Order: sequence, then structure tokens, then C-alpha cells
Amino acid sequence: MPKIAFQELTAEGFCSIVKEQTVKLDEIGITILKGDNGAGKTTLFSALVWGLYGVPLKEMPKNSVTTWETLRSKEYRGTRVKVKFSVEAIQYEVVRHLDFKGETYGTKGGNNVFIYIDGKLADTQYKLESQKYIDAILGMNAKTFLNTILFGQRVKRLLEEDADKKRELFSKLFDVEFVEEANKKGQLRKEELKSQIIVKEKEIIAVKSEIALLIEKIETDKKLVLSFSDKRRVNVDRIKIDIESLENSIVKVKDFLEKNTQQNVELSETLYIEAASETAEALRKLKQAKSSQEDLQGKIDKTDSDTKELQTKLSEVLENCFYCGAKLSLEKVEEVKEKLREQIKQNYLLHKTKQGMLNDTAKHIAEYTSLYNTRRVIEDRHKGQLDQAKKQKQLNESIRQAEMDQVKLQERLIGKQEEISRLETEEPPVVNTERYEKELEVKQSEHEAKVQQVKGLEEQLKRVSWWVSKGFGENGIKMYVFSKMLKSLNAILKRYETIIGILVSMEVDTSKNIPIFTSKCKIKDREVDYRELSGGEKQRVDIVMSFALHDLISRSNEVNILILDECFEGLDDEGYETAYSLIRKKGAGKAVYIVNHSPKADVTNARVLEVVKSNGTTMIL
Repeated sequence: MPKIAFQELTAEGFCSIVKEQTVKLDEIGITILKGDNGAGKTTLFSALVWGLYGVPLKEMPKNSVTTWETLRSKEYRGTRVKVKFSVEAIQYEVVRHLDFKGETYGTKGGNNVFIYIDGKLADTQYKLESQKYIDAILGMNAKTFLNTILFGQRVKRLLEEDADKKRELFSKLFDVEFVEEANKKGQLRKEELKSQIIVKEKEIIAVKSEIALLIEKIETDKKLVLSFSDKRRVNVDRIKIDIESLENSIVKVKDFLEKNTQQNVELSETLYIEAASETAEALRKLKQAKSSQEDLQGKIDKTDSDTKELQTKLSEVLENCFYCGAKLSLEKVEEVKEKLREQIKQNYLLHKTKQGMLNDTAKHIAEYTSLYNTRRVIEDRHKGQLDQAKKQKQLNESIRQAEMDQVKLQERLIGKQEEISRLETEEPPVVNTERYEKELEVKQSEHEAKVQQVKGLEEQLKRVSWWVSKGFGENGIKMYVFSKMLKSLNAILKRYETIIGILVSMEVDTSKNIPIFTSKCKIKDREVDYRELSGGEKQRVDIVMSFALHDLISRSNEVNILILDECFEGLDDEGYETAYSLIRKKGAGKAVYIVNHSPKADVTNARVLEVVKSNGTTMIL
């Protein structure tokens, strides 16, 4: 059981304590702080609470603890409170500053909280971190301290607190905060397990995929081996058909080559072209002569027609002019007839000339016809020779192509024969079935192992989930501890019943999701509401509750100090004697500090500290 011994309190610039004041806290026995109202007696212990926890004893803003400006001297440096104490053999000093312009052991105060361990400054960067450290060192927070170490008239008492404050106090007092921490860790572990399960399930899916792939490979290899012979037989049969077709083609080509031979030929295309040209020329001349013949014949026919017309006119000449119709003289008539006879004569001459030309043209036509027929025969002969040469040339090309085809067909035949030989001697395919089966066995074992791992993780998750929701929940270990500790607290309170005449007890409702704390007071088996008690009865009940909590906490932390601020106010003589008797009994072996105005205070065997206020400044004498 750790032993906590408070040793010394030093305050400066704290409310009415302007200049540095130091009070010893380890004087065994009862110390009474006496002084007028407003002298600053309670201020000393308010400085103690503020120094340890950063909160004032009275209900005021946290930063309102500085000395009022009207009381500050030129030497005023700000607020600083030092609290020295030890836990077992380790020496601690907590120094809290507020706008402090001076230095503490060579370090600027400012608004810092310093924690010294055996004279060395602890490494804490932030106030919040420092406060948690102080709470951990003392094993109690401000609420616990105020309800177990310091009992004051101005401090809200446990029985007046609401359900949440009571639960908070008992959680700290009964040291069940570890359950909440365990619950948080459980939550984290729960999420970790869920994440691990998800990872493992993904791994299982991956392994399943690998197993499926291996099974597919094994099946593929087996099918490959089973179908090898069938495929080879089908391929051989197909190639044999190809060979038969090739052999038939080779026979046909060979037969063609035997029936046809190549001949050297010269193509006389020039002779054929010249003959065709001469034939065309002869035909052109023949057509031209025939055209001239038709033209001459037409002209002769025209001349003959004109002559007949003139002869008719000559025979019909009258006394009138043929041309104008006038009466002609005999001379004129004869002249007209002579002109007609002259024209007829000219026409006979023209006929004769044209007939001669026509006869000559007929001769030319006969010559050109003979020439055309001769040229046509020559042209046909050359054309026949050219066609025969072309056919032979095409045959020669076909023979050459057949010879090349024969070579290619023979090569393909040899290739097909070699392919059959290769197929017939081909070894079955090499497969990795055995290796795949071994890999499959390994993967199946891996899969089973991962499945078992998931089952293990799920079992852990189930257990952790139970602890989070049940074991570490409000109705789990915490409720069990509350029930057991309240049983111990009630046993302690039972012992105080004979002294104060009131039985005080605490209960916790376990039917709710969260623990609900309630208090009961009984006077001679009659249950009484705390609010119905008189002021003196409330004081005695509060003192007993404070002492009982102190007794209970002393089981885990033995604290050397007990502070009572105005705890006798409202008590009658009997109540005063009862309370003082309790204090003497409780304070045995401890440093008990009593702030009191009552003249009834028993100063026998007690140390007295006079607290005075001069010009608004608190001084301890």
C-alpha cells in the first residue's frame, strides 16, 4: 500500500497571499488555524488544491486565483504554488505557475506546471499531460481529494452530488478506471481482430483461387495425356488423305508432261502487222475507187438526163422565145435552136469523157479487188502462223509450270511422309501433374491452416466482444467492484453509526445499463432523506462520509493528512463533541488541519497557527 506524505505548501501571489508563505503539512497531530473571518485560512488549502490540480477550492474561474491588483506591490511576480510530498521513498515537488515572471530553480515560470522527482525536472510538455501525471502519482483526482482528504463547508459534498458526479468519483476512488481503459483496449483489439479476420479471409480467397488453378492445370494435363493418341491418329489419317491427293496430282502432272513436249517457236508479229497494214491499204483504195465509180456514174446519169431535156426543148421550140416568151423572128428561132443543139453536143462530149473515166475506174476497182484478196490471203496466213506460235508458247509455259508443280508436289509429298513418321514416333507430352498435385497438397494444407486461423481469430473476437460488452461493460467487472467496495464502505459507515446516531449507506442499482448510485440515511430504523436532515446532522453525516472514504482509500493509498474547513459550523454542543471525538480518533498518527472560528475548539495538545490579514494581505504567524 503506497504511503503518501504531504510535507510542505508554499504559496505566492495566490488570492490574498501576496508574499511567499510556507506551511508545514507533516506535523503529526491536530493543527488549528485560527483567525478572523476573511483572514485567508481557507485560502491556504485552496492554494494546496490549486497547486495539485489546477482548480480552486471555491467556485471561481480557474484563472481568478491571482492576487487582486489593488494588493500587488512593485515586487509582485505573479502566482506560484509549490507542494512537496513523497510517495514511499520517492520525493516529489509540484510547482504550478500563473503569469509568473520569475524563475523556479533556474527555469522561467510563466504558465507552466513543473514536476520534480528527487530534485530532477520530469519531462512533460503540456499541462494536460502534467495533470494526468500528477493524478497518477497521487492515485486520485481533484474530486477524490476533495471528498477524502479535505472536508470543507464550501465544498460540495458527495451526498449532494448528482448521479454522474457520484459515478465519476467512485470510479476514481475504487480504481475502476482501468476497466474503462481495458474496454478501450478491448475495442481496439476487437477492431484489430476484425481487420486480421478480413486479411485472413482475403488470403483464403487467394489460396482458393490458387487451388482452383492447380486443379484446372491437373485436369488439363490429364486430358492432354488421354487425348494425345486420338489426336495423333486423327492427324495421321488426315495426312494420309493429303498424301493420296498429292500422289494423284503427281500422276496427272506426269501424264500431261508425257503427252506434251516443248517446241522452240518464233513469233512473227511484224510480218502479220505489215500484211494487215497492206490489206487495209488495198481495202481503202478499193473503197475509194468504188466511191469514185459511184460519183462518175451519177454525173453521167445527170448529163444524160440534161441532154434528153434539151432534145425535148429543141423539138418544142416555137415562135415565141423559150426563155422570155416574146415573139421571135425566124432568125431568133434558128438562133435558139442552134444554142440548144450546141448544148446537146457539149453534153455528148461530157458523157463520153465521163464514160471513159468510168471505164478506167472499173479497171482500178478490178485491180484493187485482186490486190485486196491477195493481201487478205497473206494476212490470214501470217495470222494463222502467229496464233499457232502463241498456242505453242502457252503450252511451253504450261509444261514448265507442270514441271515446277511436279517438284513442289513431290516436296510436299516428302514433307507429309516425314510428318507421318514424326507423328508415329512422337513421344507423349510431358506434363507436370505430379508437381501440381504436390503444390495442390501444400495449398490445401495452407488453406486449412488459414481456415483454422480464422476460426481462432473469430473465437478470440467472440471472447473479446463478450469482454467489451459484458466483462468490461458497465454491468461487468466495474459493477462487481462497485458492489464489493460499497459493501466495504457501508461496513465502515456502520461503525460510525454508534458515534453520530445516523446510519449512512450507499447503494448501486445494477438493473440499469450504467450504475446509478444512491444514498440512504436511517435514524433508529427510520429512513430519512438527506435533504430533510438538519444542518448539524448533515455536517456529522458529511464528516462521517468523508472519514469513511478516507478509511477506504487508505487501504490502497495511505495519506498522512486530513483537512477540515469549518466542519463544526451548525453543530450543537453534543454534535461538536461527537465531531471532535471523531477527529481525534481519525487523526491518530496523521497531520490533521482544522480551520475553525468556534471558541469551543479544544486546543489541548493541538498546535495553533494564527492567520491574520493586514492591509488585505494574508500572513501566517
